[in-house]
Amino acid sequence: FTLETHGESGDRHTWLRDGLGGSGACLESQVGQESPRPGVLKAGGKSVRAELVGRAGRLVKSKGLRYYANFLSGLPGETLDTHRFSTERIIAMLEQDRMDYAESYIVIPYPGTGMFRRREELGIEILDWDFGRWRGENIPPWRYTEGPAPEIMHELHTERVSWMRDVYQSKLDDASIEEARLGFDPMKVLSLF
Repeated sequence: FTLETHGESGDRHTWLRDGLGGSGACLESQVGQESPRPGVLKAGGKSVRAELVGRAGRLVKSKGLRYYANFLSGLPGETLDTHRFSTERIIAMLEQDRMDYAESYIVIPYPGTGMFRRREELGIEILDWDFGRWRGENIPPWRYTEGPAPEIMHELHTERVSWMRDVYQSKLDDASIEEARLGFDPMKVLSLF
């Protein structure tokens, strides 16, 4: 099975520390890392702390499990420079095998979330109220009143996903017999894009 968990639970993975990770029942852990930039996480009102996510990732990897992280583009406080830095950091973590794979989406201020409740304070203008079109890989249906246009956010996100795809393709090209035996399927990952 796959464990999906919040990045803040890095110190609370007792199931993993107590042996479930080595049982063969759990193959991977998916963690909502969201951004490698603590300032961006704080500005976005996210409770995820980068150091706890890093600790969780090291614990997961030490138990022989695959580590899968989810990231967001367009969090409040993110600039073009911090987005590029974050993308480079994500790619480096993938290349260094600190993560086995990752996904990235454009943040969406869904009703009921902190971003939605704080949209006026954050300078968020909703451009399209048809929630059926609110998906994390599309051009955002909203914009910051002071910040990059939705099309620029989408372009940066697409660039990030393309770089991630290049890393996955490299891993696919270098895939070992052992990875294949363990069920690592880079094509599954590539199909997400």
